[in-house]
Amino acid sequence: NNNKSNYKINNLLGISFINMFSNCGNLSFSKEVFRNLGQQVDVLVWNSLFYSYSIHGMGSQVIDLLKEMSLTSVLPNKDSFLYILTCLSNSGLLSEVNEVLESMEKIYHVPILCEHRNCLIQ
Repeated sequence: NNNKSNYKINNLLGISFINMFSNCGNLSFSKEVFRNLGQQVDVLVWNSLFYSYSIHGMGSQVIDLLKEMSLTSVLPNKDSFLYILTCLSNSGLLSEVNEVLESMEKIYHVPILCEHRNCLIQ
């Protein structure tokens, strides 16, 4: 007998749960909510997870998450990269910062803005 409840939530509620669990320090629940959203996730849901990783300084995991995102049809936006770069910078992963900055324009066609450079100065 499986005691897990099957639930279906929309993206807005999912983002709220992801942020709530992350703010309480429970990233595994945040990731579970993300996974339960399935194929309906949009860039805002991805960004909530990028943000969660960022506030917890999970630099290598944020790179894995970006790679995972690249396997979907959802493209990162300027906010995605702001969270990713902040996370990498705070984690001291400077070579990864340079790789992400390069990929922003070359692969994802997202212009590098002042806010992206500013998050690196800390």
